Amino acid sequence: IEGPIVLRGAVYEEYASGGWKAAPRSEVDVPSALAALDSLSQGGSGRIVPISVTVEAKNVVGTVLFTPGQPLSAGVPAQAKLARGSVRELNVILPSDGGTSLTDDEVLALTPPGWTALYVRRAGDDRVEGVAAVRSLAGLPDVLVLSPRERLQKGESYTVLGFVRDIPPDELRTASTFYPDLISSTYLQLPDMPERVSQLARDVAGAEPAPYDRAKAVESYLRRYSVDYAIPDTPPGRDTVDYFLFEAKRGYFDYHASAMVVMLRSIGVPSRLAVGFVIDEQDFDRDSGSYVVQSRDAYAWVEVYFPGHGWVEFNPSPDRPAELRPGERGDEIGVPPVSLEDIRDLWLPSGGLFPEGLDGLSGGGTGSSSGGSGSGYMLWIALALPAFLAAVAGSAALGWRRSVA
Repeated sequence: IEGPIVLRGAVYEEYASGGWKAAPRSEVDVPSALAALDSLSQGGSGRIVPISVTVEAKNVVGTVLFTPGQPLSAGVPAQAKLARGSVRELNVILPSDGGTSLTDDEVLALTPPGWTALYVRRAGDDRVEGVAAVRSLAGLPDVLVLSPRERLQKGESYTVLGFVRDIPPDELRTASTFYPDLISSTYLQLPDMPERVSQLARDVAGAEPAPYDRAKAVESYLRRYSVDYAIPDTPPGRDTVDYFLFEAKRGYFDYHASAMVVMLRSIGVPSRLAVGFVIDEQDFDRDSGSYVVQSRDAYAWVEVYFPGHGWVEFNPSPDRPAELRPGERGDEIGVPPVSLEDIRDLWLPSGGLFPEGLDGLSGGGTGSSSGGSGSGYMLWIALALPAFLAAVAGSAALGWRRSVA
């Protein structure tokens, strides 16, 4: 793997003129929500690169688990926060005994395509009353935040597993524009905005026929805005994105990313703000054999939804490459991408979060990166900076209000 690696902490859905906040969410336990991948049946989502990461939180107490790309699992007891309304109870086709002869795993296997099963609800006589499941977006549950059940203490470490989508632009360009109700109702939300913001979006990207091309047009336009960490606060009563676009015309990643989300939503492209860290080759410490995350690595970027493919990252901030997805290096730590159909091969059929050979890594510290057999490798990261909780706590001073609740 080469190029930048995104460590996502959380995403935000609701924009207000002064900043971002999280929409109401449901919590489900991991691994039940994320390891039940046998139910996946959707293909054609492009290539997915599996990465397993060990992070050691040295300096702070943590309430969020950072994951490379789409969160899948953690080596510590954790909870996945999902959009409220995405978890449903389904009726499945059962034998005449009402499912009393079936194990929970056998019942979960009856979940219809397009859903990831969470757990089985049974009556007092052991009859199956329903299966709780979450709608899968492009084959995976849409995890907004992954949190440890117990607050991480200083010096503790954990392992996480995520997937980084690598989808050819031509596939994104031809993606459907039929959005699920949950996507359109949540990720097209905007408050009352000055009309010139949406007009600018139409001027920049309105002529583009495909949402992908609209997103690239807005991304390219905003990358012309210079980076300035000393931007003054937005004047009282003003919308921050409007002020950034038309008066300040400079800012940093929070401003660029927020402006892109608002502009895309105003022209009908579902999008959201993601925050966390971005690391690259300059963060690698050869003495310790680990990547050291520093304050300069804190970042915000944009995720755009494409039906059949899921959420894809865009970066409108000019201080880092527009492509935040790692590419293949082809040396001793590189791994070949895998198709969505191959994801289930990363998991044990039952008992244990990680594939054979990866169990027990949650107690590890830093170490040398090494090539792995099969479809994954270990990327070692030392989180030597205020982790995500601290970054959020300081965000108000930078002009934005966020919450991981």
